[in-house]
Amino acid sequence: MKKVFPLALSVLPLLLFGCLQPTNPVLEYTKRGFGMNEQRRYDNAITEFTKAIELDSKFTQAYIGRGIAFDEKGEFDKAIGDYNKAIELDSKGALTYYNRGCVYDKKGEYGKAIADYTKAIELNPKDALAYTNRGYDYNVKFEYDRAIADYNKAIELDPKSALTYNNRGH
Repeated sequence: MKKVFPLALSVLPLLLFGCLQPTNPVLEYTKRGFGMNEQRRYDNAITEFTKAIELDSKFTQAYIGRGIAFDEKGEFDKAIGDYNKAIELDSKGALTYYNRGCVYDKKGEYGKAIADYTKAIELNPKDALAYTNRGYDYNVKFEYDRAIADYNKAIELDPKSALTYNNRGH
């Protein structure tokens, strides 16, 4: 007797246990976008992330990745727009607040940056870089006691951070 479905039967367990999965174009575009970001091919990254967003306008990671690309290109308002959308979709993403804070720093909007670093710290209290950056912004605003407190906390969390020691002054 001839076996009609030997291939289908041999593949079925693989599908059920996740070894073979149909491709998800949103994830594929996003993955390529992050790869382009790593290669500093920001225009290509923006194209890939935009394709992902066109397919799924609620996929937070695509907005974050595109925000990074816009930031690296110096298109700060577009980066902030994408981070705003990512936060609208997922308000628990500490890294998104941190990234948006960095963009506000580049624009010289230190009050907004401090607010974002504060939220990032609230969501991830072990983020030494958020403390370091917020300390820097407090320093720029002549709030030295707050700056030193943030630098001290950053050093407590990451005692090997030369940047934080330098910013604190020892």
